[in-house]
Amino acid sequence: SSALIGAHASAPALAAQDAAPDAPPPVAAESILYPSTLDYGTGLIDIPGAGVSPTSGDGGMQASGKVVSYCATPCTINFGDKLNSNFSIDTHWRQRFSVGLSVYSQNPAWGFFGQALVLKQQPSKAWPSIALGFRNLGPYNHEERFLIGHDIFVSPTGGITSITPGFARDFHTTPTVYAVATKEASFGKNAASFSLGYGSGIFYDQGGLGKNYNDKGTIVRGLFLGARYAMRTSENSTVSILAENNGFDWNAGVVGNWRGLSVGLYGTELEE
Repeated sequence: SSALIGAHASAPALAAQDAAPDAPPPVAAESILYPSTLDYGTGLIDIPGAGVSPTSGDGGMQASGKVVSYCATPCTINFGDKLNSNFSIDTHWRQRFSVGLSVYSQNPAWGFFGQALVLKQQPSKAWPSIALGFRNLGPYNHEERFLIGHDIFVSPTGGITSITPGFARDFHTTPTVYAVATKEASFGKNAASFSLGYGSGIFYDQGGLGKNYNDKGTIVRGLFLGARYAMRTSENSTVSILAENNGFDWNAGVVGNWRGLSVGLYGTELEE
């Protein structure tokens, strides 16, 4: 398995602190917002949830690093080889739309992402929130779920060339599109939710590698799901426990948030 860490800074929780003192308390499921995923906007660990910030103009910046546990021959692992980093900017508008840009790894490669909330869960109603979204909209068509499908080669003379590793040449993931439904429930100051979705590209494509790409974690190709239990530990802080299947791997982790600043620690490929 690989260990991952992430840090996220956002505006929504800070804005919430400025609410009028006599305003009614928000519903827990609405007020405990989703953290950033490791690569693309808000959601769980790697998968999206059907949710957009209730305040138009909210945004967040996220940085994460994934420890890649491998060693080539000869063994030359250094910081650049072992830690795959990511940075993204996410913005939310009119309580219905989000759009952002993700920069993959230190190479860098990049892609746009976004989501439209087409149906919003209502109190006392049975239906969930439903969203349609996209990921990896850009020129890097061979990215896969680890976002290492494009690399650079530095020649002895210092020249830099963009390359696609052999294993990634049959991935075609631009753009990745998906639909996701999320059902939330409040338990006093705490909130729980379950998300279920289906997607193409990064959620589905095996790059022609079959079981050499993944042989244990897939439930149904393209299907992803996950759950969150969020606990309000004080007026300004929350702790969330997350678990998911991103179409290929089982992942779990915990996220702490204080006044809009979040730090998470995750384990991925737990089925391995």
